[in-house]
Amino acid sequence: MKTFKLLLILILAWNLSGCSKDESIHQKELDYIIFGSFYGECIGENCVSIYKLQGTSLFVDTRKQYPNGMSRYEGTYEILPQELYDLVADLASEVPDELLNMEPGTIGCPDCADGGGKYIEINQDGKIKAWSIDNVLNNIPESLHEFMSTLEEKIELLL
Repeated sequence: MKTFKLLLILILAWNLSGCSKDESIHQKELDYIIFGSFYGECIGENCVSIYKLQGTSLFVDTRKQYPNGMSRYEGTYEILPQELYDLVADLASEVPDELLNMEPGTIGCPDCADGGGKYIEINQDGKIKAWSIDNVLNNIPESLHEFMSTLEEKIELLL
């Protein structure tokens, strides 16, 4: 009987050790993610490109307003074809825990040297966080480099 209890305790401990605090962040689904790029010194169609992933739909912002970095982005969205959604459907799962754990605001100096920036807004369980992020990788934490490259690739697929 003692062996059975010991075995049961070991199995329970092994199962509980399988989930770390960081893993639990991504177990929750995001209500939506707004993402895009912006360039201040720019002429043309793609100076501001903002998208919203929500549920199984992708939307594009038609206002194309430059994000001010001080408040959430207020867009006017139109739904895009399912084929475009399929190209970026996995983006929410790519958001690194390091970003989710950061305070909302500015990371680096987005668009300071006419290099543009990225905008990310996440609604997770009704809590909204937004960031304006520098495009220059040397100006942001290394833990965000891979995500920023992925984000750039996803945006390019939609342009």
